[in-house]
Amino acid sequence: MTANLLESLCLAILCPSVLSDASGRVLARSALERAAVLQVRLPRRIGLTPFMRVGDAPGLAAAGMLLVAGWYLAMHRRNHAPGDVTDVAVG
Repeated sequence: MTANLLESLCLAILCPSVLSDASGRVLARSALERAAVLQVRLPRRIGLTPFMRVGDAPGLAAAGMLLVAGWYLAMHRRNHAPGDVTDVAVG
């Protein structure tokens, strides 16, 4: 079992690397089990990236929602302690 893991790690390290363009076409590939440096000229990206369009807004909104949810849960648990009369259902 250990030999297979070691072999898998060696293959992962020694597998060929590939450089591809934005369309997925392979522009350069290294040889199997050989260290190599791949150099290819890539065209500059045209247009805006998704991050350039929206910036930090989605991350900040998610962090804000998590803070509000945490605050709400903390307040709810403080006001309704276990064993409180409001937690007991009467038949």
